[in-house]
Amino acid sequence: MENIRFNNSNNGGGDCPLCNKETDFKNIFFRDNVFAGSQIFELSATMSKENLNYGRGDCVLDIKQCSGCGLIYNASFNHRKIQQVYLNEKYMQQKIFSTSLNNTLLNIKNKIMSYSEKDDIFLEIAPGLGDLFYALAKEVKFIYGVDPSPSSSSRIKGLKNAKLIQDFFDENIKNRINEKVNFIIFRHLLEHIDTPKILLQNVVDFLPEDGKIYIEVPNALEIFKHKRFYEFFHDHVNYFQPNVLINILNELGCECIDIHYPSSEQWVGLFFKKTKKIIRQNLEIYYYDNGIFQDNIDKTNALLNCSKNIAIMGGGIHANSILNYLTEDNLKNIICAFDANPEKIGRFLQNSDIEIMEITKENLKDIECIIMAMPVVEEKVFENEILNFKKQGLAPKLKAVILSAKELRLVNLKENGC
Repeated sequence: MENIRFNNSNNGGGDCPLCNKETDFKNIFFRDNVFAGSQIFELSATMSKENLNYGRGDCVLDIKQCSGCGLIYNASFNHRKIQQVYLNEKYMQQKIFSTSLNNTLLNIKNKIMSYSEKDDIFLEIAPGLGDLFYALAKEVKFIYGVDPSPSSSSRIKGLKNAKLIQDFFDENIKNRINEKVNFIIFRHLLEHIDTPKILLQNVVDFLPEDGKIYIEVPNALEIFKHKRFYEFFHDHVNYFQPNVLINILNELGCECIDIHYPSSEQWVGLFFKKTKKIIRQNLEIYYYDNGIFQDNIDKTNALLNCSKNIAIMGGGIHANSILNYLTEDNLKNIICAFDANPEKIGRFLQNSDIEIMEITKENLKDIECIIMAMPVVEEKVFENEILNFKKQGLAPKLKAVILSAKELRLVNLKENGC
């Protein structure tokens, strides 16, 4: 399907991709010229600052909310372009390389295991690089992975209780699995699916009675609470409040048995059990106003106006995303991005000459301001790294840091401000 649009006009009606009902939709947020995919990292500089399209993409965010089930989604999601992103050789999946992210993963694994039975057979949909898959394989009787990408295969070599099926998860996948699966897991997948109801129905239909499901997604409540605008990028077509998922899974015959919040509540993990009981909780949903994020976009640009040499801390998805929200002048003052992942060093943010660099004294020497673009680990990086740069004299010109994960604010590192 090319350039999917769900027949929604300004607060008009249409069919919701989650509840499948014809209903009204509220406009929440609009942005054009965004990147098709924020996980593309160029091998060389692809555009100079003189170019009119510098730091801009060719897709649209038209964020709406269903007045019925409360789903928040991009009505201008372009299916064809996102498929091209996934096939691009410069596409890089998120890789765990920090202690804090690894600890988060281990906590998720332990939480999942607390709900498993001794003889449960597991299935993870879209395990990606296979970090959780590998951790679970060490403890469970058997685990299947279903992923059209071969990227997980290297992690299961030598594991006798694991099998990766290189395919899409759909109603036909049962024909390729030899055992009765009791527990299905999918993390950070549902926000990428433009037909979420179909995926959820297939998962529920696959499981036997009392089978369990673990779903993990970005927590829309937390994004809206802190008005973190750069969490909106074209890769994500859906944004979920926990209660939205609980209500829709209730309709499909599942009860929620637990909720937990890894990564400072920025993610939400929900456990469900398939049941014969009829569940109609109709939990409360929050509905949002149009333009809720504009104040923070304007404030971010105003805070950057006093600096000429700006760096982005965190050369990842959010670094690419945040470019779309900067004014032309501020965008041209970004001179580099810093990242601890060695695989990204030497690459570039999209449609720019912004290189992803290692954090060194030489690379820090001219930086006046750093904008954080790594919300999950922002507080730790600020306390453990950036403040130490100043104390050790590694960043003599650094005078300000913009913190944006919990409360958008400028931290002045010089007594007289900027």
